[in-house]
Amino acid sequence: MDYCIGSKDRHWDQRWALKSTGVKIISANYIPKFHAGLLGNVGRHYQLFEWHCRWYIPGAGGPSIRHPQGVTIGHNGLLLVGAAADAEWPIPKRRGLLCQLTMAGSMAGSVMAFANCPIELLKVRLQIQDPSRPRIYTSIFDCAQKSYAAHGLKGLYRGFTATVMRDIPSFAGYFGLYEGMKMMLKSEGKELGHFDLLLAGGLAGFDVIKSRMQSSAHYPNTYECAVSIYRDGGIRAFFRGFGPTMLRAFPANAATLFFESVELYYNRATKLLGDRFSAATLDHIRAPDTSLSFTFPIERADGSTEIITGYRVHHSRHRTPTKGAKGGISIDPAEWDPVRLERITRRYTLELCQKNFIGPAIDVPAPDMGTGQREMSWIQDTYRQFYPHEVDGIGCVTGKPVNQGGVRGRTEATGLGVYYTVREFLKFPEIQRKTGISGIKGARIAIQGFGNVGAWAAHFFSENGAKIVAIGERDSCLFNSEGLNVKAVSEYFLQKGTLSGFESLGTAHNADPKAVLEAECDILIPAAMEHQITMENAHLIRAKMVAEAANGPTTPSADRKLHEDGIIVLPDMLTNAGGVCVSYFEWLKNLSHVRFGRLSKRWEESSKGHMLDLIEASVGTKFEEQVRRIVGEGASEQQIVYSGLEDTMINACAEVRGVAMEKNVDIRTAAMYAAIVKVADCLKLEIFVPGLSSPQGRNLLRPACQSRRTTSDRSFHG
Repeated sequence: MDYCIGSKDRHWDQRWALKSTGVKIISANYIPKFHAGLLGNVGRHYQLFEWHCRWYIPGAGGPSIRHPQGVTIGHNGLLLVGAAADAEWPIPKRRGLLCQLTMAGSMAGSVMAFANCPIELLKVRLQIQDPSRPRIYTSIFDCAQKSYAAHGLKGLYRGFTATVMRDIPSFAGYFGLYEGMKMMLKSEGKELGHFDLLLAGGLAGFDVIKSRMQSSAHYPNTYECAVSIYRDGGIRAFFRGFGPTMLRAFPANAATLFFESVELYYNRATKLLGDRFSAATLDHIRAPDTSLSFTFPIERADGSTEIITGYRVHHSRHRTPTKGAKGGISIDPAEWDPVRLERITRRYTLELCQKNFIGPAIDVPAPDMGTGQREMSWIQDTYRQFYPHEVDGIGCVTGKPVNQGGVRGRTEATGLGVYYTVREFLKFPEIQRKTGISGIKGARIAIQGFGNVGAWAAHFFSENGAKIVAIGERDSCLFNSEGLNVKAVSEYFLQKGTLSGFESLGTAHNADPKAVLEAECDILIPAAMEHQITMENAHLIRAKMVAEAANGPTTPSADRKLHEDGIIVLPDMLTNAGGVCVSYFEWLKNLSHVRFGRLSKRWEESSKGHMLDLIEASVGTKFEEQVRRIVGEGASEQQIVYSGLEDTMINACAEVRGVAMEKNVDIRTAAMYAAIVKVADCLKLEIFVPGLSSPQGRNLLRPACQSRRTTSDRSFHG
């Protein structure tokens, strides 16, 4: 019962249901990781699972890697120090019995109750304050101080018995049911996670008891509280808050399902490799290199303090630091003003700098959901203040504005990459026969999501003769069988922030944001969120091709259904790769300290001018000035970037197509296979030193002064 919607006290304002947001940040971010670590430790004792098993969060309980700063970074995001960091953790080689796994979950859940109880007590007491009366507690810390002063440490653990009764069976059932069903449902493509919802609802009764005891001092013990609840409302009273509890479980299940989807695709591709690579190499690729999680306080405009959680995971850095990582900050940017967003971003960057997790030779972040050029500029400026003498410091991040070292063409790169991918596959005869589409011109396209990627994809498809017949956003969809005016829609959306209210001849509206997925079209481009195409709507897809511009928009079972229905699916790992490709170009530009084309543009124009003069002299005809200007123009930076991206996407599409035809597999499996082979081939040539297997560890093999190029570097001046 984290949110008090539907309570008997109808005078409560709904905004008070979110009053304990600060506490929820702690319980939603720190507590699951703490539980994952507990489960990992218990699991090691019982030798319950393989080293690569992930539980509540990816990497939980996995082996850890020694960080050059002297701490050990576990794959569950926890920093282990002291004896825990120095210990040699065994790596079990087999999955344990299901009953032992359930026992491990229950034991970890019992310990979790000690951490959960005080935090949830503060949350409940903040939520039950009546807005029509003077506030008893002004903040989380004020609530904790007053609760301790009134009842001591024992008062903070009021409702502990109910919390234990809830957490032990819930965590035991969570991991027991989840892994048990995974073992039973061996067929690929099964969507899991619904048991978590049923379990959460079934244990709502204990949550009601726990919340009732923590919000009132009238109940002497758990038994009396349970009797009182039953006397007032019968058995149904124990399930009050069932709906919010169910809704609360959806984000966690979505994250779990997304991870399971990626792992399923990975395992499917590795089956095609045979004995080409060792199991150790494939396990190395499957597991992230290092992960970092940290918290820091930020003061809000009203004077209250909120604890912010940030993270960064290095999945693979086998060749360059511009790919193979992911990070973020657990906030909603809409709730923060620009001044505090800048503080949060700069503090996040400072944490990465202090822990050697960012740098042009270490890890180069790029913009993603909720960020853009502004945030990348803040990151770069903070990094360069931390390392003022590093000559390549401008290359610590990509996606920057051009005047801050960015590259022309980066903003539209992902959408342009989507266009190149679809265009190339429509050139292949087998795709043309299966879809009946001979090219981009005249193709009917529906796009879900009109952010940066969706808007630019719509622009490039429209510019090259396609009809954008449907566009969907979070609150509305537009349909026009004759084709929407993309420019007009873009201008309206940038001004209003919504598609609702857009008026144009022949344009129809639909309030259901997912209606665009069922539009009658040739090509569907999901460019919004993950898990948009599921088994619930896969049979309603009427497109002949699905090009995944978003990350993970199709679940494994839906992917299989589309494949069975003859619908071509271009996977996200190929289709939306344009952004990271151009980020790589920006990184190269920053290292060279010169704009692309600057050293050759005038020479190209001069050479082309001489060639045109020779042609005019030989044929006796003068070219028009406009023709000379078009033909004789040297390549600009944007044209060079477009050319490099186009060449990259053409080669990638051809390679994936070749694997698909050779192995007789779908395009997604072929793309994953090609990626695994490339990474594994590189890993075979890497040196291996025990304890220094990560790229950060290998930095210890060379002097610290060589890790960054500074203005005092002799090789630079020489």
